[in-house]
Amino acid sequence: MNRSYGILKAVLLLLALVSTAGVARGQGAGLSVSASGADKPPRFYGFTGEITFADASGLNGVGQNYRNDLTWYLQPRWNIGRMFLRGTRFAGMTLVARFIITQNLTGVDPQNFGTNGGPSPMGTCGNPTVTNGVVDPTTVGYCNYEQPVRRTDYSDLWLTFAIPKIYTIPKLGLNLNPSLRFILPTSLQSRQANTVMSITAFLGLGRAFFNGKWRVGYSFGFNKWFQTKPTGSRPYTSGNAVAQGGNPWDGSAGAALSNFLLDPTTGTQVDRTGEGGFNTNFTLQNIFSTGVQLHEKVSFDLLYFTGSSQGYSAPCSVQIQGYTIDTCATGAAVAANSGSFLDRPGWRHSQVLWASLDYSPLDWLTLTLAYITVAPMYHPNGTYQQAIISADYNSYSTVQLGASFAIDGIAAKVIKERKN
Repeated sequence: MNRSYGILKAVLLLLALVSTAGVARGQGAGLSVSASGADKPPRFYGFTGEITFADASGLNGVGQNYRNDLTWYLQPRWNIGRMFLRGTRFAGMTLVARFIITQNLTGVDPQNFGTNGGPSPMGTCGNPTVTNGVVDPTTVGYCNYEQPVRRTDYSDLWLTFAIPKIYTIPKLGLNLNPSLRFILPTSLQSRQANTVMSITAFLGLGRAFFNGKWRVGYSFGFNKWFQTKPTGSRPYTSGNAVAQGGNPWDGSAGAALSNFLLDPTTGTQVDRTGEGGFNTNFTLQNIFSTGVQLHEKVSFDLLYFTGSSQGYSAPCSVQIQGYTIDTCATGAAVAANSGSFLDRPGWRHSQVLWASLDYSPLDWLTLTLAYITVAPMYHPNGTYQQAIISADYNSYSTVQLGASFAIDGIAAKVIKERKN
């Protein structure tokens, strides 16, 4: 249960919050149905991209689930095909980078805070003067409790090499859109999980109807993680967590209050022995998409993601206080007593529903209103869980408002093109 929840939160933070038009296209690598651009050399040596500012607010407040974040998306792009391979089937070849910075604004999830996320009252402040047993009130200072520091988080670096419309299947009109994505572990979470690199190969199919006003696509991806160890490392701590009740064997004992580090992007969970839980080995991804051009400046996009992850095998026998414990059998017995089950170390399934309405008032500006739900694919009892809306602690529904600025569009306004 905790492991699936960890993967879910990772997907939310690094995938589902990305909902603006330009960023959405970057997420759905391989879904393009055509290669854009005229058959002439592009300006600025083919370098383009978007800078996006967005605010995302969760809709459910169950437990510690609510959050609101301000996020910056940096997504430069190099149109290699338009620069060097115009007139060929490789004309759409692009290299896209993506980097995200997130600042939490509000919310009650402990992962949003730094190591002083749970400060205690500081007691008496200053050195009050006592005369004949009476405290001089003018010497009593006011205590200002230390305020929790909200985290600013940064993502991994994504590099996606895509060749949309490399081949069109005759008669069917389906475009083949392959791509290859590399994820470099620049985030603190991935580095704590001992990640070296992640590689995802996508093969997409896409087609446009009614002169491009209606687009449909499907993409399958295989994602492989590479780590120096199958487990994550215990994160550093500049302050210890204290579990209510004083249980010294609690899993949080001695851990940093910054719980975000206990839940890195690969699904790692830190256990009470000080070593991380077992990382994700590989993931199978399916992305279904459709989009409608409602107006010259208005479009609607709907995407549905599924991810099925397989973790590294975890040993069932551990030593705790001199006792040999079969954690697999024990966990299964506890889950069965509650009418549930554990899939350890089996598949972990998650899903994302993503709808966005885009409005482009200017050729270099796109405003986007997006609705996103991230959820496990199955309930604990094994039945399918819908992904339309969720107010459950294990799932998220989010609304995001964003603005994307096209780098080349703004540059073209500032630097006028010379006329021959």
